[in-house]
Amino acid sequence: GGARYDLDVYNTGVYHDVQRSDYTYDKRDRLTQKLYTDKRSLSLSYDPESNLEELTGPNQLTTTYSYFRDNLLKEMRVENPGFPDRVFSFQYDAAGRLERLDYPAESGLVLYLSNSAGTSGSGFDANGNLLHLRYELDGSPFKSFAYTYDKSGNRLTMEVTTPSEVTFYEYGYDWFDRLTSVSIGINGATPSLVRAYQFDEGDNRVFYDDYNEGPNGATYYYAYRTLGPWASDQLETVYIYSAAAGHRTVGDFTVAYEQFEYDDDGNMTKRTVAATGEEINYEWSDYNRLLKVTSTVNGVLQENKYDIDGIRDRKTDKNGNTAIEYPMGYMTTASRPRNVSSNAPKISYIRQSNSSDFCSTARNCSVIKGPNGFLGYEEDGQMRYFVLDALQSVTNIVDSSKNVVQSYQYDEWGNHMSGSGTGSVKSPKTWVGGLSVNDDTEDCGLYLMGHRYYAGGVLGRFISRDPIGHAGGLNLYAYAANNPVSNSDPSGLEPLTGNKPGTGNINRNGSRQRITRPERPGTNAHQRPWIP
Repeated sequence: GGARYDLDVYNTGVYHDVQRSDYTYDKRDRLTQKLYTDKRSLSLSYDPESNLEELTGPNQLTTTYSYFRDNLLKEMRVENPGFPDRVFSFQYDAAGRLERLDYPAESGLVLYLSNSAGTSGSGFDANGNLLHLRYELDGSPFKSFAYTYDKSGNRLTMEVTTPSEVTFYEYGYDWFDRLTSVSIGINGATPSLVRAYQFDEGDNRVFYDDYNEGPNGATYYYAYRTLGPWASDQLETVYIYSAAAGHRTVGDFTVAYEQFEYDDDGNMTKRTVAATGEEINYEWSDYNRLLKVTSTVNGVLQENKYDIDGIRDRKTDKNGNTAIEYPMGYMTTASRPRNVSSNAPKISYIRQSNSSDFCSTARNCSVIKGPNGFLGYEEDGQMRYFVLDALQSVTNIVDSSKNVVQSYQYDEWGNHMSGSGTGSVKSPKTWVGGLSVNDDTEDCGLYLMGHRYYAGGVLGRFISRDPIGHAGGLNLYAYAANNPVSNSDPSGLEPLTGNKPGTGNINRNGSRQRITRPERPGTNAHQRPWIP
């Protein structure tokens, strides 16, 4: 059978940002092909157990998958004409949890999910929380991550070890599991407080203390729009108090740092930098999709177009280079330059498969479940391999000659730290990049998370409302329930707690509630498109 959706689905109207996609399914309702606007396709085939067996992407890169008898992934083989096959091999503990991942030999990378002694089963605690990630490069220790947790599953500490340095992070939370403090210690030093946060009863950030800014630190105060007698979650002004961090007297915050405006649908339309007067303007479609970002100082920063599911399939950067992107669900499978004049790279992402979770049905195509995301990518014939942390953020990139060609470091809200990203290779995937979050910060200052754009900096929130409304949580703009250390939201629709899929909304009592989205409504000229 087949399915075809184009502009006629929504009757008549102005839908200039929407492209067309064609889907083909087999007799068991498994997706076998997605045909994109430019007639390139993504093809899939399955074994008798409905495990993904072969995937050929729009750039003609083929990945084959084989499984153990219990359907756990055993091997994935990347096949590209003119190059030797690249093979990833997987091993598991007695509970079926990943314990070792051998990257292709040319990378020199091996990942262990176990303690330094290599004890089987030591990579996770009794609640399934990840405790250890250890990477070796060319037979020597390269980077390791060790984690501890509280009773609610929040990450309390993270220790990052490299041959030259040990960095210890300590995290604090309030009663509602919202991140309130970050302390850091280097090479055994007692951790010192570097950043602190405070939230109101509506999950709005009210204060942010940066103890490393200036000689005495600084505090930011957040003021929100009022709608009649009610306060809203639309941020109106951020003020800065630069005399000292930790200040809490609201009346002393008289210096504006940034100001914001919104349209009637709650989309941010203008962001004004008070110190320079620069205005950053955001243009939206009728379906709340970000079309263009412009600056009164730097002109056009970025332009976007989208497929029928509301996922971006075309991006033009600040230099005028246009890339065609090929999404499946909310994840980007590949990209290529739109024409010969574009300097956008040709990229195919290498994605781990977890049985039939990869688009085996139309519903699974809507939200691909994690964590089983990208392990690297091929760019113009060159392989790049990701070193990932527990949030699936890219911390290093290794090439096919065992060279570390890029290193990234982020704060808890995805802001690149000093020196991050200065290597010879630029990746479109960085923070939470293993789950396909797109890093557009060098162009428009935003991350694209599936259906919504996220702003770091002093904001740490989405710039448009959750399309499901308050059914998705108390605050329509909050990212990952204000706990970015333990959670992520790569689709822009549903937080993943500890990167465990399907945890849904995070309730006030600490319990997790699965968000069930309504069945697809009928379509007519008066309805907005259903967002899967």
